Amino acid sequence: MMEANNYAYDVKQQKCVAFKYGGCLGNENNFETLKKCRSLCDGVVDPTPSGPSAGVCALPISTGKCRAALRRYGYDSTLKKCVSFIYGGCEGNANRFETMEDCQSSCEQQDMPSTIPGNV
Repeated sequence: MMEANNYAYDVKQQKCVAFKYGGCLGNENNFETLKKCRSLCDGVVDPTPSGPSAGVCALPISTGKCRAALRRYGYDSTLKKCVSFIYGGCEGNANRFETMEDCQSSCEQQDMPSTIPGNV
């Protein structure tokens, strides 16, 4: 099967970027044209927090429902530390960081509550 240039939205760059798509599997961030990618994705921002947020760190770690196998890091409020997990590539929640360092600087530097306020 011939590989094709498709487009995906890169939240870090905040723009659509071309990639080689082999035609198998994939996810919903896969567009045949640059125009389609831009029409659906322009303005989307990264849901991964960049600063401290007790609310985010108190969320349970969620792998999401898709089948990608992306190593991510989340704060485990029971263990009171960041742990690695496999993220499926879609859904989930904001307790998901690309690096252990991002997780630690956002969550371990604070005294995180073990529950979200109001959900006791």
